[in-house]
Amino acid sequence: MRHRLGLLFLLAAAPAAGQGPIQRHQLTGWLDSLHRASTPTEVEALAPAAGVADGAVRQLRRALLNTRRGEVEHDRRAFERALFDFDQSSARHKSWAWPELGMALTFAALHRGDYIAVGSDGQYQSESHAEAVWRHLQEGVKRDPTSPDIRAFAIRVLVAGGDRELTTTQARLLTGLLAVPAPEPDAWLVFGRWLRGRTRYDSALQAFDRSLVAGGDASRLALERARTMMPLGDSLAAAASYWKGLQHPTVIGRSAYRTDLAWILGPDSLSAFDAATGDSLLPFLTRFWARRDMRSAKTTDGRLLEHLRRWAIAFANFKVVDPWRRTMFTRIEFAFEGFTECVASNARFYQTLARTPPVDAEDIRGREQLLDHRGLIYLRHGTPIGRIARTVVSGPTPITEVGIATKPLDFNYSPSQEEEHAEHVSRQATAAWMYWIDGDWRILFFRGSKALGTEAPTTLTSYLPLNFGAEWYAIGQMAPQYAAAASKLETYRGMQPKSCLGTVKQAIATSRRDATTGIATESDSPPITRPWDAALNVFVLGTARDASGRALVTFALPTDRLIATPRDDGRHRFEIRFRISAYEAVTGKTMQIDTVRRFTSDVAPAPRQFLTGLFEIPLGPGRWELTLLARQQSDSTGAFGELRGREVSRGDRLAMSDLITGIPNGTPLWQSAAGAFPLNALGSWSRKTPLELYFEIYGLPVDADYRTSIEVRLADQKKGKSILISETGRARGATTLFRRSLDLGQLSPGSYLVVVRVTHGSDSVVSERPLLIRAK
Repeated sequence: MRHRLGLLFLLAAAPAAGQGPIQRHQLTGWLDSLHRASTPTEVEALAPAAGVADGAVRQLRRALLNTRRGEVEHDRRAFERALFDFDQSSARHKSWAWPELGMALTFAALHRGDYIAVGSDGQYQSESHAEAVWRHLQEGVKRDPTSPDIRAFAIRVLVAGGDRELTTTQARLLTGLLAVPAPEPDAWLVFGRWLRGRTRYDSALQAFDRSLVAGGDASRLALERARTMMPLGDSLAAAASYWKGLQHPTVIGRSAYRTDLAWILGPDSLSAFDAATGDSLLPFLTRFWARRDMRSAKTTDGRLLEHLRRWAIAFANFKVVDPWRRTMFTRIEFAFEGFTECVASNARFYQTLARTPPVDAEDIRGREQLLDHRGLIYLRHGTPIGRIARTVVSGPTPITEVGIATKPLDFNYSPSQEEEHAEHVSRQATAAWMYWIDGDWRILFFRGSKALGTEAPTTLTSYLPLNFGAEWYAIGQMAPQYAAAASKLETYRGMQPKSCLGTVKQAIATSRRDATTGIATESDSPPITRPWDAALNVFVLGTARDASGRALVTFALPTDRLIATPRDDGRHRFEIRFRISAYEAVTGKTMQIDTVRRFTSDVAPAPRQFLTGLFEIPLGPGRWELTLLARQQSDSTGAFGELRGREVSRGDRLAMSDLITGIPNGTPLWQSAAGAFPLNALGSWSRKTPLELYFEIYGLPVDADYRTSIEVRLADQKKGKSILISETGRARGATTLFRRSLDLGQLSPGSYLVVVRVTHGSDSVVSERPLLIRAK
């Protein structure tokens, strides 16, 4: 149990001699009994016997007993009596480490119990309990560098702190721990993390190697080495080290890998990790990263390497400055967003945000934030596709920079390449990062706060305050969803508060939705900084019964966004690289196709001209996720699309394919089972063009009756004109083909849904497809 943590450390090391006149064997057996005591009666039974001749030992026992009494009985007075005895003993015997260890244990217990610091014995004025722990540990190691008990406790709590920036006292403590001829392996581990925090990656690897040679936990060290190799540019070795740590994971190693995932996953998702016990952990993580490889259209281990890259950049650039000086981590919302009319408090968002970072239960500094919110978002979503930064370099005049990142960072990077994110330049700095998350462009806003620091845009705000006029204007230029509000904020001169205007309230609601999505999800999409605005569609059809399962992928690429090579005959040639990835959720099966398509056009690239085409990808039974990535010469331009949760039916029960939509004389032309079908790769219709609809029905007996209803309605459920068609039919066999043409003339321009329901007896299945009707 956590309240037994302190005394347990006294027994963690092997017996050793020599702590001045107090020999460890004089305490070991008694300490063992004291540790097991869990009730006040059991504790009192261990009171120091009057017959103990050595007064120093008797005083030390009394102090340790009071510390345990304070833990069991939650008695502040017992802690204070213990500190008095420890302080007296320390003053009388300045070469003894035991009293310093005792005070460290007692202050650690006071810290864990959330007791208010009141200037106890052994505590400096204005010193917190946590600070007192480190100071007494440092003094104890200084007095006796070889004491196994104080070394065990000091190393344990240093390791629990992970990659936190060490305070001056902690750094001196670590120096003392390393000064002996053969330091413990975990002392080298802490030293390696400290070196990595200063971007001394080669030296950090050497420290981790020394830890391994000294007997350190191989599983945890493999993860530490993977994190360190990535910024050195050795991505293959980084991936190999990551997987090596999972070959025979230890309890410690398993905890380290879990904490690593906790930066990007919530508690619900981590429960799947917890369920993967024993030998199932390696297969679980293999599938975990394979799925993300597919979603990001990367080759094997590509998404894992991106995770390690993000980790290295976040910890090199976005650590909280002097976190031990800050106390408002859990109250970020207090006065941060102000008190604006017509804008409700968003305390729940900030409470969720404060709980996001993973914390070791044994970390004395666990209440401090390790990374600021830019670090949290970077770990989850990577390099922002667009960025707006505002700084005040000198004087009160704001300088606003609107920028779109020119290219994503390579795996082989050094932290200096991340200058666009190291925004520690002004006490007035703000930033907006744009991402593609969950199928939509989202902008996340950051500015300084007293909780995380005002020297940089450290803190994620659920909306940008309305008095930041320059930023609103810049955001409106980059993001259409904010354009109306930005214009209104700039021009409105009425009596009503701007925060109560409809367009402004809508923009704030959008911002808050995006911020909530940003902290609740992780991004796998490749960072395409200059997207082509292409149209990509994926349809799944067929069954496992006749091995006809397949995905139909269509694309329409705008020629004016592509690179064309003129030919001698006056025509233009386009060469496009495609990567199609598929993942089956139940079996973990993955599939990837890399191919190059070459197109020739009689006219030069121009607006409203598109290259269209299709792929047919065979799929086995199961529930599939697919992605399509199209690129040319640069990784910073291209098109990306994804489809999640489409099932290839077994074919033995009622089911239907996706709705495949087309347009008369459309392209590309697909050879369906019912004949040539003109697809609509652009995915939009005018009111004058009919909707061609095709789908397949599976699992019906021959000549079985079924009913089909087809509805075309507004996507937002608002009232408006719609189309509803119902008809009956007879099944033609194991697969029934269905094709219809629908007149859209009565519908107004807008976003619609095509919803088809097939009913047979008491069974029914539904499939739907978005439909965009344009004005012309």
